[in-house]
Amino acid sequence: MNSLNRRVAERVELSIPVVLGDQVALTRDISPEGVFFTSEDDLELEEGSSIRFYCELSHALPERPWKVEFCGRVVRIEQNHGQTGVAAKIERYRCLH
Repeated sequence: MNSLNRRVAERVELSIPVVLGDQVALTRDISPEGVFFTSEDDLELEEGSSIRFYCELSHALPERPWKVEFCGRVVRIEQNHGQTGVAAKIERYRCLH
């Protein structure tokens, strides 16, 4: 079974910045259970490693964006045209306001 067939939840195309430590990446798509993001930086991640990243959601209330922390596990890393792509399973998330 390939990775496309293992998805449980539908992903939505969404391009927002995410912060991983002192590095920034950009999401390509996201679902309640997973995310794919890209970066021009070397993210120094490995398949199977734990991951923690943050994003701000300001679409509904631009004057009061929500900061959300996501924790999960890296399931795939792709190198393509000088960019690193990362697929991660989201294990939990919480709003930090």
